[in-house]
Parts: sequence; C-alpha cells; structure tokens
Amino acid sequence: MADLTSVAAPPSPAKVDGNAIVEDPKAYNTEKATVKSEQPGTTVEREPGGIILFWLCCVSALEGLDTQLVPACQFALQRDLGLSLGHFAILTTVQMVLTNLAAPFWGILADRGTMKKKHILFVGALGEGLAVAIFAFVPNFFVMVLLRGMSGFFLASLRPVCNGQGPQCRASRRLIADLTSDNRRGKIFGRVQSALLFGMFCSLLIAGNVANPYVGEIPGWRFLFAGAGLVAFCVAAGVAGFLVEPPHELDAAADKKGCAAVLSELKTVFNFLCIPTFCVMIMQGVFGTIPWSVMGNNLLYFKLCGLEDWEASILASEGTVMGMFGNIIGGMVADALARRFGYHGRPLSAQITVAIGIPLVFLQFYGIPAGSGSFGTYFALIAGFGVLGSWAQSGTNFPILSDIVPASDRSKVMAWECAMENSLANAIGPAMVSTLATGVFGYTFGEEEKSGKSLHSATALGSARAMAATICIPWLITLAAYTLLHWSYPRDMRRLRAKQQAATEAQGEEMGEEIMCGLMPRRSGSCFSPSWSSTYFPRLINFAMARSSSVLAGGLLGAASLGGLAFVAPGQSRPQPVQQQVAHAQGFLASTGTSTSSTGAVQGMAGALAVAGLSVAAVRGASAASRQQGIKPRAAKSVVACRSLAKLKIDGVDLKDKRVFIRVDFNVPQDKKDPNIITNTARIDAALPTIKYALDNGAKSVVLCSHLGRPNGQKDEKFSMKPVAKVVEEKLGRPVKLMNDVVGEEVEAACADPEPGTVILLENSRYYVEEEGKGKDADGNKVKASADKVKEFRASLAKLADIYCSDAFGTAHRAHSSMVGEGYPVKCSGFLLAKELDYFAKVVDAPTRPVCGILGGAKVADKIQLIMNLLDKVDIMIIGGGMAFTFIKEAGVDIGNSLYDEEGAKLVPEIRKKAEEKGVELILPVDFVCSSKFGDDGEIQEGDMSTGVPEGFLGLDIGPKSIEMNDEAIKKSKTIVWNGPMGVFEMEAFEKGTKQMMETIVSVTKDGAVSVIGGGDTATACKKYDTVDKVSHCSTGGGASLELLEGKLLPGVAALDDA
Repeated sequence: MADLTSVAAPPSPAKVDGNAIVEDPKAYNTEKATVKSEQPGTTVEREPGGIILFWLCCVSALEGLDTQLVPACQFALQRDLGLSLGHFAILTTVQMVLTNLAAPFWGILADRGTMKKKHILFVGALGEGLAVAIFAFVPNFFVMVLLRGMSGFFLASLRPVCNGQGPQCRASRRLIADLTSDNRRGKIFGRVQSALLFGMFCSLLIAGNVANPYVGEIPGWRFLFAGAGLVAFCVAAGVAGFLVEPPHELDAAADKKGCAAVLSELKTVFNFLCIPTFCVMIMQGVFGTIPWSVMGNNLLYFKLCGLEDWEASILASEGTVMGMFGNIIGGMVADALARRFGYHGRPLSAQITVAIGIPLVFLQFYGIPAGSGSFGTYFALIAGFGVLGSWAQSGTNFPILSDIVPASDRSKVMAWECAMENSLANAIGPAMVSTLATGVFGYTFGEEEKSGKSLHSATALGSARAMAATICIPWLITLAAYTLLHWSYPRDMRRLRAKQQAATEAQGEEMGEEIMCGLMPRRSGSCFSPSWSSTYFPRLINFAMARSSSVLAGGLLGAASLGGLAFVAPGQSRPQPVQQQVAHAQGFLASTGTSTSSTGAVQGMAGALAVAGLSVAAVRGASAASRQQGIKPRAAKSVVACRSLAKLKIDGVDLKDKRVFIRVDFNVPQDKKDPNIITNTARIDAALPTIKYALDNGAKSVVLCSHLGRPNGQKDEKFSMKPVAKVVEEKLGRPVKLMNDVVGEEVEAACADPEPGTVILLENSRYYVEEEGKGKDADGNKVKASADKVKEFRASLAKLADIYCSDAFGTAHRAHSSMVGEGYPVKCSGFLLAKELDYFAKVVDAPTRPVCGILGGAKVADKIQLIMNLLDKVDIMIIGGGMAFTFIKEAGVDIGNSLYDEEGAKLVPEIRKKAEEKGVELILPVDFVCSSKFGDDGEIQEGDMSTGVPEGFLGLDIGPKSIEMNDEAIKKSKTIVWNGPMGVFEMEAFEKGTKQMMETIVSVTKDGAVSVIGGGDTATACKKYDTVDKVSHCSTGGGASLELLEGKLLPGVAALDDA
C-alpha cells in the first residue's frame, strides 16, 4: 500500500537520560510513502528512520568485515605461518562459539536495561577493533586463538543492537521489530542483513588482493587486520557521537538481581524451549548455518583451482554482493507471501529459497570438476545462488523469531536461538571440513599449493568432497525443518495472542511465564508438567498423520529428490544398480566421477536443475496444501472455544411430550397507516426452523413469546400480536392460538395440558412493566416495576412449559423477564441464536487468521469498548465512517464540517497505543468524498491527507485510494467482522466505499473466508445490496452483536445451560 498505512504510530522519539525519557522528535522517525510521521498521531507504516538505520547498517557491516578476515587470509596464513586447516578450524570455532555463547549475556543486558543499547554498541565495536588490530602484530598461534575469542565476545555485544547472520545482532533485531510494522520487517531486516554482506564483500574483495602480496618484508594480511581495527574504532566513535537511544520496553524481570536474575533467565530459556517454533528454528539453524561457515573456504578453493588472485577474490566476495540483493528481495518476497498466505507465507519463502539454492551450490562443488570451471561459469552460479538462495534470514528467520514472543523478550529469544544454533554449527562445520579434507580426502598444503594451484587439494577440499558434503546434506535437513513451520508457527502465534489477551484481562499477572508456558499443556503452573510429553508428542504425531500431512510430505519429497542427488552424482564408489537407474533418467548426471569433459559438466548441470525443478514443484504442492488447510472454515460445533458462547441447543434436548416455551423475536415492521399489515416477515421466517423442529420431534405444545414495538408496559391495541399470529399460522400451516394476555390464571390454564402439537402465541410481553423492569403509567410518567411483581411475573411464565428455549438474539443483551428463563429446569438455544453464537465465536474466540475488524459509525466514544476489545482479537482494523474524521483531525488534518467527536478525540492516543502494543495494523482513510451539504444535491469535491476536507464541506464517504487499501487488507484476511458502513450509503453519491467493501467481502467469502456482518446499519446495507446469503453470516441483532463484540456478557445468553 503505497499511499496509506497501517499500524498505529510508534511512541514519540526520545533521548534517554538515566531513567528520564526526553522528547526529541528529530532523533528518529518512522517513515511512509506520502504522510510524514512528524504529524502527531498520523497512522503510518512504521520503519526505522535514517539515523538508526544507518548506524545499524554500519555495525552490521563491521561484523561481516570481521567474520571474513581469517577465511579471506587462509592462503597467506598457511604460506607465512604454516597454519593448517585444523588451525583455521580452531580459530573460526573459538570465535564463533564465543560469539554465540556470549550473545545471551549482551541480550539480557539490553532487555533488562542494565546498559543502553547505544553503550553496548560502543563497547562492542571498540573491543572488537582492539582485538583485530592486535592480531596484526602477533605471530603466536595461541595468542591468535585468544584474540579471536576476544573478538567473538565483543561481536556478540553488537548483535543485541544490530542485525546480522548470527546471534550478536539481536538487539538491532529487537529495535527493528519494535520500530517496524509487521509487513515491513522483512524489508528492513533485508537492508541491515545486506549491510552485513557488504562488510563481508569488502573483506573478501580487499583481502583477496591485499593479503597475499608483501609490502617490503611485511605481508599484506597484517595491514589488512590493522586497517579493520581502525574501521571498528571509527564505527565506535560514530555510534558514541551520533546514535540516539530510542525508548523501549524493559524486561518484566529487570528488577531481579543476583541468583534470582540467573534463575529468571534460565526459566526464560526453558520457556522458549516450550515453543515448538523456537525448537524448529534451532533445528533449521544448526543445519542451515553449517554450510555458511563452510563456505568461508571459497577463496582458498578457487585459489587452489588455479584462478588468479583477482578472480578468486571476486568470486569469493561476489556471493555477498548478490546476497545483499537477495536479502532485500527475500524480505520483500516473504512480506508479500505473508500478506497473501498469512502465517504460511514466510515458511513458504524459506522453502523456495533453500530448494533453489541446494542444486546451485551442489553444482558449483560437485558438478564442475576442480580446475575445469571457467571464471564466467562460477560467476553465473554464485550470482544465481546469491540472488535466489539467500532469502531465509531476512524474510523468514528474523521476522518469525520476533513474532513468537512478547516484545520484552525479543532480544533474548534471538540471542538464545542463535547461541544454540551457531555454537553447534560453527563447532561442527569448520572441524568437519578440516577432518574430511585432510583425513579422508587427502588435502595438503605444500610447495605445490604455495605456488597457487593444486587440483588434488582443491578436489579434496571442495569438488565432490568435503565442502559438498558439509553444505548440501545439512541444507536438505533445513528444507524439511522449514516445512514444520507450516504447523508450528500459526499455532504458536494464536496461542501467544490468546495468552497476551488473558494476561491483559487478568491485570497484573506476570506475562513472561504465562505466555511461554501456556504454549504447552501444564499443571500447577509448571512448564514441564507430567502431562507435557503425553500431550505434546501425540499432537505432533497427529499433525504428521492428519490434516497437515500433505505439507510435510511435500517438503520431504523435495528433500528426498535433492537427497538422491548425493547418491547418483559422479563417483566410482556408488553401487552399480544405482548407476543403472540413473542411466535411464535421460543422462541425469555423468557416469564417471573424474571426467572433465564438457558432456559431464552439461549432464551434471541438467541433472541439478531437474532436481531443483522437482524441489520447487514439491514446495508449491506443500504450499497449496497448507493454504487449503489455512482457509478451510471450521465446523460451527468445533469452533466455539469460549464456554460463555457454547450453549445447549434444542437438538440436544429430549422434547418428547414436553411443553416448550420459545422466546422469539417477532418485533416485525408494520405498515404506518395500517398496523395490521406486516411489511417484512424476515424475523418470523428466521424462527420457523426452531418451531418446526420442536413440533416434528414430539413436543406436546409450543408456547411462543415476543415483544412488538414499545408499549412501555401499557396494553395498547396497536402493538397487539394479532397480525403476527395470522402470519405465523399461514407459514406453519397449522392453527396458532393467540392468548389475550401474557401471564395469569387464564394463560396458565390454557398452557397446562394442551392437545399434542398445539401452538400458542402469547400477547405482547411488553404489555407488562415487569418484562423490562420499567415503563410508563397511563399518564406517561416513568415507573419502575417492584421486585415482588417481577418475581411473580417470572413465576407465571415458568408455569407455561417444561423447557425454555431462546431464539431471540436481537434482545439477548437485555435482562428482560422473558429472556432469562427463570424457573425453568432446562434452558437451551434455538437454531437462530445458536447460529449467531457459532459465527461470533469464529470471530471472538477461535478465528482463522489473519482477522480483519471493520468499524464505522459516528462517534469514537460510542464504540470505544468495541474498538478496545477487538484490538485484542484482530490482526487488522479498518476504521471508516464518521468516526474516522476524529482520528484524521487528531493527525493534524483539516476535516471541515465533518463529524468530530470531542470526547472520542481524547481516546485516540489510547487506541493507537494499544494497536501498536498488540501489533494490529490500523487502517484509516487517506482520501474522502466531500459534499457542501448533507444530501445528494450538494456540491461534491474530493480531499486527501494533504489537502484535508475543504472548508465548509463534510466528508461523507471514503475515496478511491482508501477503497483500494481496504480491498487489499480484506483480501489477505481469513476472518472478517464488519460493524458500521464506510459512508452514507443510503445516498447514491456516497455509497461507493460501502458497496465496494461489500463486494470484496462477498468475493473473499466465496474463496473460503469467514465473514460476519454485525447487524445494524451494516445489515441494512447487506439487504440493500442483496448479499445477506452471500456472506457467512448477517446478524439479526444490532445491539446484541455490538455488545458481544465489545466483550460484554449477554444476559439472554448467560442464562442458558452450557453445552
């Protein structure tokens, strides 16, 4: 959406001084396409401003620069210091393990507010620069190990505030997650991740040309390390001088000290491990990171293949350059897929990129024999991999990790996740390559290697050997792991939102343990209860065997297809039967492992691309299956999650020979001139299924009770039920006995022992003050019913039948005598009321996400409770109608003579704040259709956020850009609840916003979305556009539906027996 926006504006920029937060509007800003965020209250697509983003990118680039220094200088260090691959494995492992183990320490400091993120960045950059600079002057390997460990420790401090490939960048990810709206996080993560790759690129490109030559008698690599240290000092100075600390939410446990703090953090880690998505991310991270640590040997491999220094350095650094573009593209692709497929979008993006990347890397090391590949061939393969195979970090990993925990735990969850994944990956990857290359495949570094070319060592290191094994196989496992996210991620997000809502309602309960532990079944408040394993693992098995099995099967098919490549590719060691099978696959790959002919290379490329096609096809199949699972509406019976809405239905009651009292809503419209004529029988028609069911299932009698109009406790003939009785009799096809009263001896006698199948209609229940509890006397004075009279009235009603059934949703929000069924042993719901409850349960209790709430109306204050309650339940909220202009004026835009709710304006900041806290995308109009008067005959003009509403005009509808934006939001939603039109749809000139929204909702309903129209004016619009039967449900109760959405307990529902 280029022109309008979404999520509520972030907190005002501030400088933090001790415990005080001082406003500083220029410190940082959130940006959007057309509306400047400096306008107070403007609804924007949030993303970090230029200052924060620039320094996050600088810190991220510094990390990339450091991590590639040793790999880029491998050739020179082997030549000058006699280091072996084993030594390099130790240097890399020590640095990365310390980086990842120290990351939680820095992440905790950031989350607890012990140190400002700005200060953490400064210390990290300064310490890292010192370690790197000293490395340039040390010839001793043991000291080098200590320095790389020191470098790793301080790199870990950078990641809590910046964004990179491992755990250090956790706080920047925290900043990005806090300052960026959901549908832009992929893009921003992609930019900062691209800065890391830019640092890697600079390191590899410069090192490839500077490290090997000598300057006098000093090797170039020493200058390289000294220069890198100087760059780190400059970054530290820039951070100290220019970066402004934005306000942030502190960890709830920040006040704990000593052992209590340690126990609190351990508890947090255990809670993280209770989140299935967190465990899946660790799994993919371990196997997904091994290849990246292994590819640090690229420069050495290309050098040993005989390429020139400049060619090897370009190829080694090219992947990082292309990866910069790949990360940005991947972030945007994942954002787009997330908008289209909800929680399945980001896992799908990761599946696609891994499935494309594996064949490309496999072909580089296995399909092209060492020494036979040209610079151009390698360049093309690496470019393709960089652009298409590096989407996962920015588009999937970072956004998902920032989603699955509360905002206060984001730094820690990222730190711990990468501490676990990268420690294992970096301990395994370099050591494995070293062991395989030297111990198994015969890699050496002697005089031949020092000359710059050794095909034997190159083959042992990379081609079809060590690097191929430690890159492709782990990524096959990663592909399968990403498939599991289709199951875990949506469920964890729903559980997190449910726990956040429960914690908010509890007002004061600690959220950390509650939210994390709540993701798994537990007893006695413990995360690891005895029931955990007995409940969680069966769920996992059920997932694999039942609904989502197609997703898992698709992912595993792709993995299996690629896995077969490792066994059928060139090599003398594979069994002959496999060779024969491959021969039938149209020359799938060459049959000999050492051939350098062009035919083998072409066949190898064809085979790899064929397998890539199979993988992508499998992923598409898995994606399609997961989307079908995501949008399939649930049966009404299974969707009622809240016990307050799960009520006993009439089809669950034995009606044989029982008298059934049915409270119906026969408050039908009558002709103004002749009240005996009913102009619309829709409410009578809606009650017929329940009435007929009771009669068809052996009910002795059916006693119907309803109100009609507002007689205010007086027996007024014009509100008599006589015309209703005639219509009901016609539609039922059997006699209907109309009583002359509602209660009393005559009525009780008539209902005591009627003939089987008798239908009795009571007179207007509001003829009695005791029905509503208030009314007017004969002189028009207000009166109240006495408690004794109400009790007597209800007791008489209870004598009329054996079973009470309520089918009047329209008055369920009223605690009227006939609505509560007092005195009845059995109280159930009719089909109409049950349908209402089932569909509202789909919205408020167990919705299929994303959920979109649409609100219109005149005053914000009138719907504040509705807005605040829906913010706990929806992912997107669209606000239109008259109330939107109150928000727009508070954003500093002129609204002319449009509706403005002065009391409601005071609530706007609170609404925005809660929307941001809940991560709800808040959408307001950006353009409007205005008129000089309230009517069709006024002068019509258009306005937008830059011009406002023209002076003297009123905004009466939303404009085309707003309509387009609303359509986009609705199309990506799986559940929609709508209460309030977008404009004055009763007038043709101002109906387009409401009419187009109705058409879009009808369209997405056909595609499987659940749409609930919340009564009132919106239901009237449904009738006008003949869409009552084209949406999932159009409520029959305006006030009742509104109060239900507000989270209120409806007396007429609460009185019924639970299911």
